[in-house]
Parts: sequence; structure tokens; C-alpha cells
Amino acid sequence: MSLKVLVTGGAGFIGSHLVEELIRQQYDVSVVDNLSSGSRSLLPKVCHFYRLDVRSSRLKTLLRKIKPDYVCHLAAQISAPQSMADAYADADINIMGSLNLLEALRGLSLQKFLFVSTAGVYGQARVIPTDEQAALLPPTPYALAKLTVENYLRYYEATQGIKTVVLRLSNVYGPRQGIKGEGGVVAIFARRLLKGETLIIDGQGEQTRDLIFVSDVVGGVVAALRHGRGLYNLSTQMEISVRQLVRQLGEVSGLVPQVSYGPARLGDIEKSCLANARAREDLSWQPAVPLSEGLRRTLLWLKQKDK
Repeated sequence: MSLKVLVTGGAGFIGSHLVEELIRQQYDVSVVDNLSSGSRSLLPKVCHFYRLDVRSSRLKTLLRKIKPDYVCHLAAQISAPQSMADAYADADINIMGSLNLLEALRGLSLQKFLFVSTAGVYGQARVIPTDEQAALLPPTPYALAKLTVENYLRYYEATQGIKTVVLRLSNVYGPRQGIKGEGGVVAIFARRLLKGETLIIDGQGEQTRDLIFVSDVVGGVVAALRHGRGLYNLSTQMEISVRQLVRQLGEVSGLVPQVSYGPARLGDIEKSCLANARAREDLSWQPAVPLSEGLRRTLLWLKQKDK
């Protein structure tokens, strides 16, 4: 009998890629998603889909029906700027939704609970690349909510015996990404470049990011589901500035980007790059897709999507 995996937020950008890979590896996959940002069309027909918000009182009944062996919790409000505009709504979805899910799992024989967190919890780190032991300085309600759920997971592991693993992701990009997410700079720039529109850089463009392709993240999630325990960064451990990213997009696309500069974004992190040694060692995982190849695949998907 196939092991059962529940993926919350499975109809979204990262979630839909994860669902595809889990099904390819013969897991029995159920998806809970309210479709506020995801799309049912991204999901394979063989998965079990339930349109439901993770804050719903009906979640407990559903989980007793599914009886998952594993849970991958990706459902979230994913926009850092939106979290600053409405911190209450962000906390309601990202904290209370997570607690509702954890409470709904009480009494079930769960093998592991995997939570997708963010590099944002480190804020403006003092050491680059930043490892899992670094100080935590979340600059936005979004990052603060993610960190809060991480802390709740320690409580549930200690009191309920739920085995947990937390993955702090650097900036994820790739096909299916929307423009509102935390790491959406590639999606925004690629769309505007293909339309011949101006790319607007916040500030001077010297802020750096650690860009990881979505398939590498999915590989890390599956490895952590099988072998992980505790906390891991998933990243390339390579910095690239926003200005360098624009140049690479131009080189890969064969187009000449038109660029303008705007004011720096409130709460923006100047430098972000995560160390990934622990994931490499414990999970036998490593990122495999170079940035140029990831950008090529992303641009190709956008071209096909817009035909």
C-alpha cells in the first residue's frame, strides 16, 4: 500500500511541482488548497483534491478520513509586502491556519510533519552565507509568522510526539510562479522582459539573493520527508545581485532589458544567501540546476503559456 501524503497549498507554485514528484514516486497524494492563489489545473488528476482553507473547522473531519502518513505544509499568505499592509490577516492565515492544522492532526498516527519556512527569518544576517544557527531577525510580519510556526512545532513535537522537519528556503523561482510571492523577482522581471516592458529595480539593485530552481527545492522536500529531522536550509549558497540577474536574463533571452530604478522597498533585505551544508550532509541532497538553465526553462514556460 502506498504511503499517504497530504500537501497543503498543493495547487500553488511549489506545491504543484511537489505533488507531481510525489505521485511520480508512487505516493498516494491528497491536496488541501482554497485556490486563493493556486489553480486546480496545475494538479494531476490522480491526486485527491479538497478545496478547503486550512483555517476551516472541517479540516479535522477530513484528516480523519485521509489518515495521512506525512504532511507537507505549504499553504500560506506568501507576500511580505502584503503582510506589512495587513499583519492581522497574515497571522490569521499563516499562524492560526497552521495551528488549526496541527490541532486537527491530534490523535492520528502521523510519521512526519514537514513545514516550509523562509530565509526571511534571518533578516539582514551578519554572516553570509547564513547557516541554521544564525541569529533570527525577521523584518516582516510574514517572516515573523513563519518563525512563530517553527516555534510552535517544537512545542507540538515535545508534547504530542509529532516528528517535525523545517525547511528554510532561499528565493525559489521557476515555471508556474506568480508575481506576488516572496521570491517573485524572477517571475516579475521575466514577464516584463518578454513583453518589452521596463524592468523596475528597487533601490540601486545591489541587494543580493540566493536563487534556487523549483525542482531542486522539490528534491530537497522529498529527501527531508524521507530522512530529515529538525531544521535545514535549502539553497544554492550562491549570491547574485538584482543587477546581475537582469544581465543574466538578457543573456539567456537574447533580449536587451530596459531598466529603470525606483525607491528601495520597505523591509527589503540587503544581502541574502543561505549555507546548505547540513542539507547536503544529512539528506544527500544538492542543487542541480544552474541559474542560466533555470532562467531558460522559466522563460520557455512563459513563452508557451502566453501563446
